[in-house]
Amino acid sequence: MESELKWYIPADCLLLKKAVEQGDLFIGSTDTVLGLMGAVSPDTIKEIDSLKQRKEKPYLVLVDSIEKVSKIAYVKPQIKKGLEELWPAPVTVILPKSKLAPSFVGSEQTVAVRIPNHLGLCSIIKDLPYGLLSTSANISGEPVPYSFSDVSDSIKEALRFYIEDGQKDMKASTIIDLTGDTLKVIREGTYPIEKIEAIFTDV
Repeated sequence: MESELKWYIPADCLLLKKAVEQGDLFIGSTDTVLGLMGAVSPDTIKEIDSLKQRKEKPYLVLVDSIEKVSKIAYVKPQIKKGLEELWPAPVTVILPKSKLAPSFVGSEQTVAVRIPNHLGLCSIIKDLPYGLLSTSANISGEPVPYSFSDVSDSIKEALRFYIEDGQKDMKASTIIDLTGDTLKVIREGTYPIEKIEAIFTDV
């Protein structure tokens, strides 16, 4: 690990942004749990797969706007209105994959997306064409790390940057599926299901 950066230092965010644009992965605090992230590309997927010791499992895409969601997912008008009300928030949404999306994004038919409630992350995302690929910063099958000290040495040693904002109360995102005719809750996380159901009364 070359540098430990801070989200609240603009120069650190700029340094990280340039590194990501050049293909670097990083570990960072988010509005949920500690993430392992990189620009959306086949090379990023291969590198994350290697670090996590897994394969053929799609990763979350972090974006900064509904317009960027629409590049990779099909968003029905009524769902778009709900997403605009919901995000930014620690809620991951599974949507039908757009026919225009790159083949390496998401699975064959779906993609998981989220606009994080995190200014630092969004400052990195905004100039990336498809956003950031993100996953928990752990080897597959091992506990999700809630602090940098919990991250496997093999992951730390492979990366140049770790960036954090001092967040201590890390909780997983809520995951919902909006690919069908009804809302499905995949995982109940930090964001209340009741609030989501009130927004998406008719998907």
